[in-house]
Order: sequence, then structure tokens, then C-alpha cells
Amino acid sequence: METPPKERRHTSQHALIDSAIRSTKQLSASSDIMTRSLANRMFSELTQVRRALPNRRLHEAAAGETASIAHAAGSDAANRHVVDPKTTPHPAQPVAPVATPSTAWDDLDAVRDVQDSGASDWAFLMELHRSRTLHRLKAHAQVLCLHGDCGIDGEAPVHALYTVADGHAPLGLLDAWTDSKAAPTAEDQTAGAIRSYQMVAEMAAQAPSTRLAFVARLRFDLAPLVRQSQAHGVAADWLTIVGPESPLHADQALWRRARADAELGESDFALHTDYGCAPRILRARLWAKRMEIQSGGEKLWVTCLYGREVDLAPGDTATEWRLLSNRSAQDLAGAHELMQWCLSMAAFDHFARLMQHTRSVGAAPRVFDLIAGCRIAQLTEYALLDPEVDAHVFFSRDEMRAIDLLSKRQPSAEMCLADNLHQLAILGGVADRHADRDAQYAAIRCGLLRLSDAVAVLRRLPSPTHGQEPVLNRRG
Repeated sequence: METPPKERRHTSQHALIDSAIRSTKQLSASSDIMTRSLANRMFSELTQVRRALPNRRLHEAAAGETASIAHAAGSDAANRHVVDPKTTPHPAQPVAPVATPSTAWDDLDAVRDVQDSGASDWAFLMELHRSRTLHRLKAHAQVLCLHGDCGIDGEAPVHALYTVADGHAPLGLLDAWTDSKAAPTAEDQTAGAIRSYQMVAEMAAQAPSTRLAFVARLRFDLAPLVRQSQAHGVAADWLTIVGPESPLHADQALWRRARADAELGESDFALHTDYGCAPRILRARLWAKRMEIQSGGEKLWVTCLYGREVDLAPGDTATEWRLLSNRSAQDLAGAHELMQWCLSMAAFDHFARLMQHTRSVGAAPRVFDLIAGCRIAQLTEYALLDPEVDAHVFFSRDEMRAIDLLSKRQPSAEMCLADNLHQLAILGGVADRHADRDAQYAAIRCGLLRLSDAVAVLRRLPSPTHGQEPVLNRRG
């Protein structure tokens, strides 16, 4: 039997992998949450296999794989070269944040206790939550402070400063406030960004062992942020994501200059495009340059970073990123870190989505909604990365007792987080594990409210005798 030439075998392998990737992408659009999660995980694995095949770049050239880049400036054919693998960071893999006993939150109970006492002032409740968030972030070497807007039940937008560690592990809010205008102006957006950066600088002084970084989408004038940063002695680094809504996005000359030098290399990242599903792994080619730009009539020295997705499946359109930061990126490692900060904004998008699809119950104040959203984001993030993680790490002893009583299950020393989340969803009215994720989020929030009520009842009851537990009715 004739053995096919090596080049033909390689071409056949590429065709098979490309076909599998296309089929997997179709499955990723499924309405079933489990199917989407498995499809995204398979897509990431197939993409890595495709990169490892011999003659990858030759195959791409032979296939005529040319990605159409929106707003791309000029050709980069002269800058393309094979990157030395020794200078490329290891492929990014989704890593579960380490769950510690401090991960359990008592913020909801504390806010409910304050409300019961008759105090419901927004600033007071926010300060109560902020103090606990500050305590949690002190346990981490680096924390990202994500600034953005989110809406609750179609009301006026809420500006929030949301903190995450290890890329996506939520720690809570440092600040949140409402805007009287349904559509804030550019001046309002600038004032909001300055307020958030001031808060980050104040927290940096109170947590000297933790490195804080401010990340936001550029929907405001950059010059005031730079002046504010310099006024605080650059207490925290900052990074802005230049989107289509910013005039700097369309400045083709600016980004041509940023790409004038040779590329720094290629690096892999975990992209959380769809929460409730495993992140997919992408590879991006990066350029970075320290240069002078014009913003708001002022000249500013910033680092301009340009990234473009590579190793795409046939027919895909490449994603590109345009970033501005005070932090230098002289090598691939520095550019890789800034890109990771940018992609962490997906954590804020998840939080904003929770706020949009989680309905208020009764007259619950919005501060409670925000804190409940933070906790749901925390629980779902950890459950996604490690479903079998011990639930006792995330729930207090009283909460575990209340869940056991409300769900009529036997107490167990071994209970995983995914099972506890499912029980909360059942308490909120959704028993189907494959239900729409927005419905699951709303159900988990209702379950948290019932859980909080049940914990309050348990704490007012006398301690049970050995072998006896109080009985809670179906309403908790």
C-alpha cells in the first residue's frame, strides 16, 4: 500500500481538524447550557491541537486564510515572522481560583441586619460592603478594579467599581452610585471614571501589600484620568479599552505608529465570552509602543497596545484590541499582562448581566441587589471552574444548616458547590439544571433571599439539642 507523502498527510489532518472545529462552533450556539459548555471546551482543545500540527503557517497560506479585520490599518505582511517558542508564554489554561475560608461572605446578612434596624441609607450600606471588600482584597497580591455601568430592572444606570482577583474571582464592590440621567453625557462618564479612580487610590493606601489596577472602557476624556493619576502619584496603574465609541479608535495613524515596530510575539489567553460555559483559548499577536497621543486637546505619553487574534478557524473573523495604559510593555510578558487585564472586563459584563436579568423582590433596596449580584457571580464563577469544590468554603455553618432544612436533605460533611447552587435554584423556583441561565440566576437570587430569611430565623432560635433540628416550613 502506497504511503501518502508527508505534506499530503499534514493537509488531511488540518482539513479534519478544521471540519471538527466548524461542527463544534455550531454546537456552541445551542440553547442547552451543558452543550454550550462542552462545545466551548472542545473548541479550545481542538484549537490547541490545530496549532501543534506541522506546517501550520504553510497550511494557512495555502488555504488563503485571510481574516477581515474591522478598522484594520495597513498591511502587516512585513512584520510577520515565526515567533521563537522560548519567548512565548505558556498556553493559557482556565485555572480555578484557590478557595480559602475567607471566601465565604456575610455581606448579605449584615445588610439585612442593618435594614431590619431601620437604617437603609445607600451610602451607609455601601460603606458596610466596602469594608468587607477591602478585607477580602488584602489577601491577594493583585486586584483589578473594573469600572462600568449596569442596569437593574430597566431603571437608570448604576455606575459600579467591581473588584476581581486571579482574573475573574469576584471580591465585591468598592463603590456604586446611581445616575439621575437615563443616558449620561460624556462629561458624566468622565466624572464617573475620576470618582472611581479616586476610590481605587484611597483603597491602595489602605492595602499597601496589594497591587491595585484600574480598568475601564474608554467612554470618557482620557486627559482628566491621566491628571488624576499623576495627582495621586500613580497610586494604581490604569488601563483603558479603546472601543468603537471612542474617537481614538478611528485614529488610523495612531495605531499604524503603534505597529511600526516589529511585533512582540504571540500569546494565549482564556476568553470568557459566555458565562455559564467554559472559557475558550485564543491566541493573539501583540504590538506595544510608548508614544505621545492627543486627547482632549492635550498631549499625553501612554503605552499603546494593539492585539489581533490569530490561528482562526476557516471563515472566522479575527478580533482586535486597542488598549492605552500608563504601564509600559517593553516585552511580550508585559503586553501579555495588559491583555489579561483587558479580557478581565468580561467579569464585569457577567456582573452587569446578572443585574439586568435578576428581578427585585418586594421592596428590596438596590444595594442589596448589587451585593446579591456580586455573590451570585462569585458562586457561579467558582462552580464553573471547579464544580466539586467544597461548599462549606462558600457558605457559613448557619447557611448550610438552613439549606439542609429548606431542601429537606440530610446534613453532610461533603457537599460540593454545584449541588448547593442547584438547591438554591430549586428554592427560587427552577429545578431544571439545563434551564436558561438567566432564569437560573434569577432563581438563585430568590433562593439567596429565602436562605437569608431562614438564617435570620435560625439565629433567633435556641440552640438545638443533640440529634434535633428546628423545622422550617416551605416558606422558610
